[in-house]
Amino acid sequence: MLKDECLIVNYNDEVIGSDNKYNVHKFVSGQPKGVLHRAFSVMLFDAEGRLLLQQRASSKVTFPGVWTNTCCSHPLHGQTPSEVDGPETVKAGASTEPTGVKHAAVRKLQHELGIAPGALDPARFKYMGRVHYWAADTLTHGSAAPWGEHEVDYLLLYQLPSGVELTLAPHPEEVSATAWVTRDELQSRMAADGVLWSPWFRVIVNEHLLTWWRRRRAHAGRPLTSSSLRTPAFMVLPHTLNHARVCSRRWTDLPKALKLRPFERICRFDAPPEHRKSGGCHDGVAATELAELCAKEAAFKDWSSPARRTLTLAEEREARRRDLTSQHRSAAAAKANKQGAYGKVRPTPAPPRPALPAASRHEPQIPTLRCLPPTALHLQVPTHAHSKLAQLLHPAEVAAALWFKFGGGGMKASVDTATEADLSFCDAKLGEVSRSFCAVSDSALRRTASPPHTPSITAAASLAVAAVQVIRQLPPNLVVDIMVFYLVLRALDTIEDDMQAFKGAEHKKVANPPGTRP
Repeated sequence: MLKDECLIVNYNDEVIGSDNKYNVHKFVSGQPKGVLHRAFSVMLFDAEGRLLLQQRASSKVTFPGVWTNTCCSHPLHGQTPSEVDGPETVKAGASTEPTGVKHAAVRKLQHELGIAPGALDPARFKYMGRVHYWAADTLTHGSAAPWGEHEVDYLLLYQLPSGVELTLAPHPEEVSATAWVTRDELQSRMAADGVLWSPWFRVIVNEHLLTWWRRRRAHAGRPLTSSSLRTPAFMVLPHTLNHARVCSRRWTDLPKALKLRPFERICRFDAPPEHRKSGGCHDGVAATELAELCAKEAAFKDWSSPARRTLTLAEEREARRRDLTSQHRSAAAAKANKQGAYGKVRPTPAPPRPALPAASRHEPQIPTLRCLPPTALHLQVPTHAHSKLAQLLHPAEVAAALWFKFGGGGMKASVDTATEADLSFCDAKLGEVSRSFCAVSDSALRRTASPPHTPSITAAASLAVAAVQVIRQLPPNLVVDIMVFYLVLRALDTIEDDMQAFKGAEHKKVANPPGTRP
């Protein structure tokens, strides 16, 4: 899972990066629906119209032991031939089809079922469209399942020519069993108790495959083309709270079908209740977001319109915001998130007073932490906790510091700001962020700290300026990298502080963009 790089996509199925299988399938705090990535599902028919099914091996991490379609996997980054398809391959009227996904299908059919690459002609794969769905593997891992699927799934059909039989050699770590079934046999199997089916295949069967397969019988032995399938014009309608059905409005004859292309719209399906995690992260709006998005997208007749694309991206950003700021995230998960150390002050109760004399026990006791005024709190800075005496007990370090500061021992700055405009800009920002950080930390802590602690706080904050001087004096082969790293670190701290300041009140942040806030 760590070796294979899946294609990360946005809700418009545009590739925006890659990550390994382990990371994209984790359903954890911050990404309770994993990371959306591209996938494919192959439905392979023989010449008689029977569909090849597989049962996933019991050793699989996600959905082990379930029955599903012939092959389901992921196109990967870095493969030869390339398995990455651009958006132009799935546009209405496009002259090309997603060949990258077809290359991935040939590769995985060999890996999982032992089908030799030469046994299947990539040109015979019929691309039908895309399905966007998500589902937690609660059947295997329970209601707190840390694994699941969140995919834009490319649907591929393939029919073997008449007289051709495949030799199968399933990989034991991928496939436990296989079966060729008719349409009626598939429906009987799926209606039987005690048989588990993958959530993506149930969506494919209920929303698409049975209508396609019904028309297929009259064309057994011919390559699957649009003429043998129930083909659009499509319209997308909300079906239930957690599904959006794609409905066709007419059948097509052969001459028209040869000019039609697979449906361009992405059909979206939320997880059914049995595939949602407990704890609230999959409740409420999170349980129906794809159905609601599908209903909004249905208002656009032109799927490729910029307005529709903008709407989809805005809805995706809102979904990610909910994932990151959900009130249902556990306290442990929130505590585990990285917190910047600089400028973070941890309030603790003041040390207890000595026991009062017997005559004074009627005096009021120290209030609890919740009621303490700011001046009664100790503000602990979690860095540089050594006392001044402890620091002075290192005479060699003290002498070196004095020499560098007053004795001419300091090194010259390595940043060439005279000839490099970019370095000049970074150097200027380096000074600005250090002074800004020092001023903010010092002024903020002065407002809340009791007077005895002010000098140490000031000294701790001033270390930022010293750090900048050290960075500027690094060797030339290090200074640029460390300078950029420091600036990025400061930027991340600023972002984190901004998120904390508006946590639970994100609407105020939207209403007051940077530059307009008091």
